Amino acid sequence: MVMTIDPADWCELGLQFVGFDKRRQKCHKTNLERFVTHFGASPETHSLIFNDLQGTDIPEARTLKPDPLALLIATHWLKAYPKEAQIAGTFKVDEKTARKHVWDYVQAIAALKGIKVCICAV
Repeated sequence: MVMTIDPADWCELGLQFVGFDKRRQKCHKTNLERFVTHFGASPETHSLIFNDLQGTDIPEARTLKPDPLALLIATHWLKAYPKEAQIAGTFKVDEKTARKHVWDYVQAIAALKGIKVCICAV
């Protein structure tokens, strides 16, 4: 069974993890800017990637225990390239957990490249 999270919930969840509680999430446009600033891609893209990681036939990309926090940590690392201690503080996990999430999810996302990236002649 695929765990689905809609884009609005991704946005709210991601912003909460980086310090914007619900009280500070009033403006949709500002929320999207903040989300993309921290995670590099839109909540819609996170929703699609999360679904793809659960439903793919590519063994290296398949996530057996889907974890939204792990995907957010990995995309935050890809966007900002923080030190493990910074991730640990921001996401309230220990450094070993941060490292594991980053590498598990970055490798899984990379394995999707073959089906997600297309060079098309225009």
